[in-house]
Amino acid sequence: MSARNPTSASRALDRESFFGGSDEKKILQLVQDLFPQELERLKRAYSISNPNATPPSTASPSQILFGDQFDEVNRTLVSALTLRWICNDQYDAFRATQPDAVALTRESFNWMRGFFRAGLRTDDDLAALLTSIVANDLGKDPQLATDYRAKTGEDVSLQNHDLILLKASTSCAA
Repeated sequence: MSARNPTSASRALDRESFFGGSDEKKILQLVQDLFPQELERLKRAYSISNPNATPPSTASPSQILFGDQFDEVNRTLVSALTLRWICNDQYDAFRATQPDAVALTRESFNWMRGFFRAGLRTDDDLAALLTSIVANDLGKDPQLATDYRAKTGEDVSLQNHDLILLKASTSCAA
């Protein structure tokens, strides 16, 4: 990964730059700057989308950064924004697209906010969590299984994407 470990990612990331300010496009660009190779992999990742879903009226994160729609890039970047909304107490932004009948309650939101704020005490804590968010679906990139096979000789292309990521990351540590 581009951000090889939380310490190197935190050199370019601090909690103030991530949680401060109101320009979410700058946050998307910050994540792109920190994880360019991972976002490129996520562009190739498979996704299962609902063909009947109504697209939002605003540009998606991947459209903002890359000018095109990439489902797994969107899921990853929205996850990063969600972390920001939770920690910044932006309940309305967090639940904006949730139907009232299933929307997260303010009480549950506050519990999550307390949990994350207690756990994100340092820049390294934030960098580690963002690295985890970005890395989560890298196994959906078919090239990762191809890269793993070239390195180890083992074909994992039919495995679950989480197992592909585990095997690939374990082989890098060896």
